Amino acid sequence: MKRLIIIAFWVIACFAQAQELPSIPSNGFAFPLGSHFTIKLIPTEAGYYDYSVIAFEPFQEIVDTYEKEHLFEKEGEENSIVCYFCLGTHGETEEEMDKNMKILLIFKSYSKELLSYTSEIQREEDGEYEETSNVGAFPGVLMTEMWPYMIYSIGLRDFRNFGTDPKDPVIVGIEKGNQISVKKMEQIFHQRFQYVLSHLGQLQFNDIIAKEEEWGGVDNTPDHKVSVGESYYPNPNQFIMDTYREYSYKSSLIEQSAGYHASKENGLVRVVFLEWSEPFLVAEELEDKVLETFQDHLLFLENMIVKEAGNYIDYQDKENLITRIWKTESGVTIHLEHMKNYSGIRMVIYKE
Repeated sequence: MKRLIIIAFWVIACFAQAQELPSIPSNGFAFPLGSHFTIKLIPTEAGYYDYSVIAFEPFQEIVDTYEKEHLFEKEGEENSIVCYFCLGTHGETEEEMDKNMKILLIFKSYSKELLSYTSEIQREEDGEYEETSNVGAFPGVLMTEMWPYMIYSIGLRDFRNFGTDPKDPVIVGIEKGNQISVKKMEQIFHQRFQYVLSHLGQLQFNDIIAKEEEWGGVDNTPDHKVSVGESYYPNPNQFIMDTYREYSYKSSLIEQSAGYHASKENGLVRVVFLEWSEPFLVAEELEDKVLETFQDHLLFLENMIVKEAGNYIDYQDKENLITRIWKTESGVTIHLEHMKNYSGIRMVIYKE
């Protein structure tokens, strides 16, 4: 497959020069840094796809890591994926922007399917390709993959419906510590986020508990009382929150908890409290992978929020913590904070 991608990289260069598009469908192609391209998925067998490159052009802009929505149309050609493989950064000063410079693969899928794919990167000019992790492609969602080191080209291959390939990890045993894949955790979050945003204000405690059990969460509710600080939820209406339930999801790279604060009197969920942290024990050979996973996951969460709420309304950069707040048109507040070393992420969602 590496040979296929290297050959395909040369073919792509010919496409760019001769405008011989769309390309002949293939299992995978490679694209140089500084590319804007669109691919069209073509079913081959149940759940699997080849693809054709239907548009390709150089792209030399340095994009804002957090302001990318303008690059994409709201609607796109069915079963297409629009991609930018480019440089990105953020910051107020030139020094900050230089420090925060990253290689980005930004894309939006116009397929109706949740997709898995294999990505390979070339870290040395004319060097070998090495496989790298990715969080998949979600329908209609702007996604970002990010690397803190130089990459000359990226290969994308083996597109398939999520869970089709046995190599795509899914839940591997709740009874054995609730170990699930990071991709599965992302999929569950996407469903939870959409469900909470569409129901909050009328969200019944019993309904969200049934959902968490459906998603395979493990009840991890502590024996002691759990409250939410005013810095996260001001509670201007002084609602009584006397019911709480917490569910956990674990993988070898990241762990997540989902907590729900509700009022027993009417059964309404008032606040949703989500946290992501490093596993209690991390194998030495996975330490770099854990950091990369947190970087990917933070961008995944930001993409979800921006899609629903646009730009943040408040931003605070403290010594080791960055906090941002969004508000949706329906009045839902989303509070996101993360440690600057990406070892901890916290999200609070509520509606006054």
